[in-house]
Amino acid sequence: MQFLKTLFITSATLALGALSLTAQPLPVDRQIKTGTLDNGLTYYIRHNANPAGVADFYIVHNVGALQEEDNQNGLAHFLEHMAFNGIKHFPDKQMLEFLGRNGVRFGANVNAFTSKSETCYHIDKAPVARESFVDSLLLILHDWSGDILCEQDELDNERGVIREEWRRGFDSRRTLFTSQTNLVYQGSKQTKRTVLGSLDVINNFKREDILDFYHKWYRPDLQAIIVVGDIDADKMEQKIISKFSDIPKAVNPTPKEVYRAPEANGPIFENLIDSTLSFSALKIFYRMPYPDREVRSTEEFYKDLYIRDILANVMTERMKEQIRSGKEAPKSAVMVNYSEAKDYYVDLYTILGRKDARMIDLIDFYAQNEKSMIEYGISNDELETSKALVKRRYHLERPKSEASLTNEDFVGVCHNNFVSGDALCNPAVMHEIQNRIIKEISLEDVKPYIRKVFVESDKIYSWFANPKDKGKVPSMEDTKARLQEARAKDVKPNYLTLNKIDLTVNASEGSIVKERAVKGLEGTREWILSNGAKVYWTAVKEDVKAAPDLSMIIYFDTGCNALPQDKLGSALFAGEFIKADAGFSGATNGEIGKDPDCSEITRSLRIGGNFASLLTNAPEKKAENAFRMAALTVTNPYFPQGKALEQMKDKKLESLSEPKKDAARFNQACDSLIYGKHPWSIDIDSTDVEGVSMDLVKEVYSKAFNPSAGMTIYIASNIGEERIKEYVRKYIASIPAGVKVGKKAKVKGRVPVFKGRQEFSMTGKKEINPFTVVARLFSSKVKPTAENLAAVDFTDYILSQRLLYQIREQRGGTYSIRFNSSVSIKDKGRSESEITFKTRPDLYRILVGDLDDVVSGFCAEGPTTKELEEARKWLVKNERESQARKSKVMTHLNSKVVNYVRNGVDPNMDLVSAYESITAEDVRKVAEKLTSGNILTTIYTEE
Repeated sequence: MQFLKTLFITSATLALGALSLTAQPLPVDRQIKTGTLDNGLTYYIRHNANPAGVADFYIVHNVGALQEEDNQNGLAHFLEHMAFNGIKHFPDKQMLEFLGRNGVRFGANVNAFTSKSETCYHIDKAPVARESFVDSLLLILHDWSGDILCEQDELDNERGVIREEWRRGFDSRRTLFTSQTNLVYQGSKQTKRTVLGSLDVINNFKREDILDFYHKWYRPDLQAIIVVGDIDADKMEQKIISKFSDIPKAVNPTPKEVYRAPEANGPIFENLIDSTLSFSALKIFYRMPYPDREVRSTEEFYKDLYIRDILANVMTERMKEQIRSGKEAPKSAVMVNYSEAKDYYVDLYTILGRKDARMIDLIDFYAQNEKSMIEYGISNDELETSKALVKRRYHLERPKSEASLTNEDFVGVCHNNFVSGDALCNPAVMHEIQNRIIKEISLEDVKPYIRKVFVESDKIYSWFANPKDKGKVPSMEDTKARLQEARAKDVKPNYLTLNKIDLTVNASEGSIVKERAVKGLEGTREWILSNGAKVYWTAVKEDVKAAPDLSMIIYFDTGCNALPQDKLGSALFAGEFIKADAGFSGATNGEIGKDPDCSEITRSLRIGGNFASLLTNAPEKKAENAFRMAALTVTNPYFPQGKALEQMKDKKLESLSEPKKDAARFNQACDSLIYGKHPWSIDIDSTDVEGVSMDLVKEVYSKAFNPSAGMTIYIASNIGEERIKEYVRKYIASIPAGVKVGKKAKVKGRVPVFKGRQEFSMTGKKEINPFTVVARLFSSKVKPTAENLAAVDFTDYILSQRLLYQIREQRGGTYSIRFNSSVSIKDKGRSESEITFKTRPDLYRILVGDLDDVVSGFCAEGPTTKELEEARKWLVKNERESQARKSKVMTHLNSKVVNYVRNGVDPNMDLVSAYESITAEDVRKVAEKLTSGNILTTIYTEE
C-alpha cells in the first residue's frame, strides 16, 4: 500500500508556536456537510462535479504505528493490508474483483496508507450513476470500520508481501530521514516505531496479536467517513447516518496518547555515524512546539508559518551567497523549515564541508550567520524576495478558482480537519487568504520571530559521517568549545545583495509575414516571422479555466549534435552548468527567481539530443514579462561570475573521486548493453570536468540556443490573439537570426540495440538488506494505429494484474510488479516494454520462471472475457477522466501541438472508440508482438 498520500502533506506539515486563542478564524466552507454520530463516528460530505460522474470515498482511522505494543510492531501497517484480503461482505479477494468489474482499479483507485499516527483507506474516482454501487461502496467502508476478517491463511499469505515491502522500504534515503526524526524525538516511543515494523514480529506474530490491536483501536470515536464528488450531499448524509449508526460505541475506550520527546535541559549533542551516509555534514536542529489544535484553523497559524519560512529562506540565501564567494569553508549550506507530525516545528541546518576543510570550521560559519541574524535581523529587500519564494513553495503563485477544484482538494481539507484540526475552508478561498497574509507581512511582524527561532528553540547539534570518516568528526567537547568561541566574536550585518533586473529589450520590432490554419489542429494557427522563426499559436477560449494563462516553449534545432563532438563530455557538463545557473541581463538564474517582476514565471533551459529548448509559463498579469525574459535569454545571456563554475566543477570532481557504488556500476553496464556506447549517454569523467572553462560554457550556449539553426515557438494561451501577436512582434520576431551554428553531427537518438535473448547479472556489496532486482526488457515493433495502441494498453493492464497475482499474491515474492510499454509514433512503432521487481536473492530464479510462464501463457491464449471487460471498463473511464483533466492544463494543450508537429502524434486519435471495439484476439496478437522481439534480462543482487 502507499506509505504516504501526497495530497495530505501540505496542511499536515504546517506548524507554529503558541498563538492567542482570539486569533482570526478562517471561513468555513458551508457546502461541506459534517457531523458526528451517536457512536462517535465523524463524517464529511461535499458535492463537487470536477470530475463529473464520480466520487471519492474515504475512511480515516486516527490511529497508527504509535499505538502498537512491542509485540505488535508493524501490525498497524499489516492490518491495512488485510483490509484488502477479506472483509465481512467481501471475503478473500472478492472486494477487489467487484470493484475491478466496475472500473475501479486496485492501486490506481483503491489503496491505503499507514503512518505513525493514522491509517487511511480510500476508493477514488468511483462511478456514482448506479445507487446500488454507491451503497456497495459504503458497505466496504463499513466493513473497513470494524469487519476486517484477518483469517489465518490470509495472514500467513501476506507475510511474504510485507517482508518484501519491508526490504524495499529500508534504503539509504529512508534510513537518513528516520535517523533525523529519531534525533528530534530521542527518548520518545517515536524512535521505536517505523510503520514497517520489526521483521521478527512480521514473521512470528499470532492472529490474536493483530486482533488485539484491531479491536482496541479501530473504533468509531477515532474514525471519519469522507465522501466528495458528484453526489447529492443531503441524500449521502442520510445514507451515512443510516448505514453507520449501527457500529457499536466504544466502552471505556483507551485514550490515544501523544509521544513527544522529554523536555530538553539545554542543547543536545548527538552524532550520527552510519555506513549508508555518503557525505559528512554538520546538522543543527531547532526544535519548537507545534501549536494547539484549536489555533490551527486561524489566519495567524498561516502567518506564523510563513514568517518562519521567510527566516529560513533568508538564512539559506545568505549562506549560499557567502559560499559562492569562495571565501567560506562549506561546500553547501541550507536551512529548511518543516514539522515533525503535529508535535514539533523544526528548522534544520545542513552544512557540508569541502573535502580539504576541517569539519570543526563549519561551526564558525554557522555561528557567525546565526549571530548576525539575531543582532541585525533582515532587510526589507530580503523580506520581499523571500515572500516570493514562500509563495512558490506552497504553489500560491498559481491561480486557483472554484471551477478548478477537484475531489482531491476537498478530501484533503476534510482529512486535515479531522486529524489535525485545520480549517474547513474552501481551497480557492484559502488560496486568496494565504496570498493576502504573505503580502501583509512586515518587518515588524518578523522581528519577534528571530528570537523565537534562533534563541528560544531547543537545539540539537549533530555531526553526520560515514564510519570511514569518523576520525575527522570533532569531539563533543571541541564542538561545545568552538560554539562558545565563535559566538563570542563580533559580527557585521550580512544582508543579501539584491539587484533589480533590467527587463528592457533593445531591439527593433519584427513582423508576422505569413499565417495559416494548421490542418488537424482545431484552434491552432501557424505564423511565419520576419526573422524566419515559426510560431504555432493555440487560442484557448477564455471560459476554459486552464492554468497557467500562458504556456510557451521555444525549440532550437540544435541539441547535442550541434555541440563540439571532440569534447562532448566537457560540453555536456557545461550544459549542466547552463541549466542550473545561466541567466540574462547581468542576473543569474537564481537571482531571476527572486526578482518580483519575474516571480510567478517559470523559466527552464534544456539541451536534449537533437534540440535545445526554453520553457516559460506565466499568469496573464506577467505575460509580457515572460516574453521579455524569453527574448533576453536568447539575445543577452549571462553566466555567474566569480567562482560559481569552479565550485560546480569541484563538487563534481569530488564525487568522481569517491569509489563508484556497485549499483551505479551495474546501471552503467546495463545502459551500455541496452543502448550501446551512445555518445549522448557518455559517462562524464574527471578529464571532461577539468576541460570546462567559461569560454566553453559560452560556446555551448551559443551553439545550443541559436536561432539560425531553426527556431520554433509553441504558444497556448487564453490571452487575446492581438495581444499575443503584439508580444510576438516585439519580443520574438525581433530576435536576430544569429550566426550559423556550423555543421551538426548526425547522431541518431538513443534506441535499444541489444539483439536476441540476453541475460546480464552482477552481485554487489550489501548496504542495508540483501535483495535482488530483476528487470526484463522487450524491444520490438508495433504499427502505431489507434487499435494497436489501445491493445497495448489492454496488454499492460492485464499482464500487470496477472504478474501481481502470481508473483506478489501467490508467491509473496515482491511488493510491486507491473508490465509497462511505450510505442514511438515518430519512430514508426518502435516499442519498448519492461517488467521490474525486487525480491530476496534466494527466490528470484523461481519468480523469473513465473514471469516467463505468465507472459508466454498470455501470448498463447490471450485474455479471458472477464479480464478483457474489466480492463475495458477501467481504460475507457480513465481516458475520459484524463482528457477532461488535461483540458484544464495549459501546458498539456500546448504539448498536444508540440507532439503533433514534432512527433506526428494525432491529437484527434479516438482511443475510447478503439478501447470499446478491441477483442481478445487483438490483445493477444499485440502482446505477442510486444514480447517476441529482442529480450534482455538484467539481475542485480546485493548480499
